[in-house]
Amino acid sequence: MKLLKEDGIDEVDFDGRTQANSCYFEDPAGNIVEYISRRETSPTSIDHDFSTNNVLCISEIGLSTNKISEYAEQMQKIGIPVRDNEDLSYNTYLNFMGEYEDGSFIILGPLGRRWLFSTKGAIAAPVTIHTDRGVVSNL
Repeated sequence: MKLLKEDGIDEVDFDGRTQANSCYFEDPAGNIVEYISRRETSPTSIDHDFSTNNVLCISEIGLSTNKISEYAEQMQKIGIPVRDNEDLSYNTYLNFMGEYEDGSFIILGPLGRRWLFSTKGAIAAPVTIHTDRGVVSNL
């Protein structure tokens, strides 16, 4: 596995609301994968070194669409809120759907948006997400 780089670095330190460290790579199918370690919402690990043996859960899964308000409304109806009641972004930014304290989010983003550490733009792809509150699907 080769880590992707942006501006000469292969890791990012999110020190704002997210409080995390991340690195990115491509899976065998060419999808961008982010390994993220959330400092505030992840349980404390007895292991001090990062490894694939310490993966606890899926922290984020993306749904790219030009129907952001429609999917945000669908998720809110089943009890998945916009993180921190933020305003939705329709053109530029990612929308984090879920409770901050849970540390897991469905990311709604516009088609064409460039993924971090990649030159690839977000595409429409079929996805079905099973949550403890219901199913979110663009099929």
